[in-house]
Amino acid sequence: MRIFSLLCFLIFFSCGSTKEVAKVIPPSPQSIYEAEIKKKLNLYFDKMVAGDFESSLDFIYPKLFDIVPKVTMVGMLKQTFEDEEMNMSFGDNKILKIHDNYVKVDAKIHTLVDYSFMMNMELKGEMIEVAEILTTSFEKLYGKENVIYNKEKNTFNINTQNQMVAIKENGEWFFLENKNEPAFKFILDKLLGAEVIEKLGIK
Repeated sequence: MRIFSLLCFLIFFSCGSTKEVAKVIPPSPQSIYEAEIKKKLNLYFDKMVAGDFESSLDFIYPKLFDIVPKVTMVGMLKQTFEDEEMNMSFGDNKILKIHDNYVKVDAKIHTLVDYSFMMNMELKGEMIEVAEILTTSFEKLYGKENVIYNKEKNTFNINTQNQMVAIKENGEWFFLENKNEPAFKFILDKLLGAEVIEKLGIK
């Protein structure tokens, strides 16, 4: 059960139809959106690194909680990070790219953000016995070249490179993970709509 919860968390984080035709806003070299996104995303990263899970979820697109209740996500995070047989922490995080393809529909603005962070994990007790299973799962999720397991110290160092959708609604930016997984495709289709997904170039 512990392994299942951990993998669900890592898959989620590594957090309807439209009424009008989606428009692409011409890119601006001095885009104010980019500065706003950077500021908000760095605050989100800070909350996650500090382990302030409830506050960190304030940065997640609120409509996601209609699908996955907020209390469920908070519980998943706490279960993962407070496990006595597994010490987990985040390392360096970087915003790699804020795409200049801003898609506006229904008064909401969307774009893609590429980012990376280091995830560090120390196994203890019974978790050491499943290190091989975890290694295989992590390599599948993040790529073999991004997963380092130190057998002597029972530690993982995982370099994750992810993408999220940044959504500006009612004057505030929120974030929604974009992963090549069936569950995420369902969520994005339901929350963003097929046209926005196509305009953003999500595959």
